[in-house]
Amino acid sequence: ELLPAVPKWQCCIISTSHPTKQPLHLYWHDPLDCIKALFNHPHFENELNLTPTRVYDTADRMMRKYSEWMTGDTAWSMQSQLPDGATLLGVILSSNKTSIT
Repeated sequence: ELLPAVPKWQCCIISTSHPTKQPLHLYWHDPLDCIKALFNHPHFENELNLTPTRVYDTADRMMRKYSEWMTGDTAWSMQSQLPDGATLLGVILSSNKTSIT
């Protein structure tokens, strides 16, 4: 089975204004390549949510349920300002050990 292509690592040496024992290497992926890889990966085919939505706990729509960014008011407001046919794409391209839940 062939796995989908993944973004290639890139590297450069960064010069600093203070001395270091070893050269400082910066490794990264091209952000657009990362987004393309996510959109083309078969595992995520039906998992990417590109439409802001309002979710309610009850049929009378009295209580909103917020579970992710696309269920929030900001995403709804931003989407309403975009031209027809355009959509939001919220992507976290970098993360440390901070929990994002």
